[in-house]
Amino acid sequence: MGAMRQFYWVQDVNRLDSFESFSTNATKERIWHQHESALFIQDDWKATRNLTLNAGLRWEYYGPPWEGRGMLPTPVGSNLAGAFGISGATWDDWWQANPVTRGKPTVMEHVGPHSPNPGRSIYKKDKNNFGPAVGFSWQPGWFGEGKTVVRGGYSITREGAGGGQSG
Repeated sequence: MGAMRQFYWVQDVNRLDSFESFSTNATKERIWHQHESALFIQDDWKATRNLTLNAGLRWEYYGPPWEGRGMLPTPVGSNLAGAFGISGATWDDWWQANPVTRGKPTVMEHVGPHSPNPGRSIYKKDKNNFGPAVGFSWQPGWFGEGKTVVRGGYSITREGAGGGQSG
């Protein structure tokens, strides 16, 4: 025999010692959730007859994702330090030429709503995502009054995790 595989699926965070066979009707999907919000305010100022300036501020929030059945694992302790395991707690400790035990073995726990650790998440909530927006609208008068408008602007935005809700 060259190889043999058998798959099992954890069905319930409260029954981690009980596995369902992958070949049965066990639920093989995860229900991902994540809160996202954004607010934007902007105002325009007519600087001259043919020049309008605008300024704004955008706030974005992308909360940590969680699994609907509480099945999201993460390392115990701080996520980064816990993930390095016995090699240490920082990037400097990882992949050393001479292996040295500086940390503890990585231990996983389930976090998020409906888990044994509902107050924990895979990372902290990031509520300070502010980005400015500035722009202008200029009518140079080319080709006649009100026939040409030149517009420009710049803003800083954040990209969310794109988790949303899916099966």
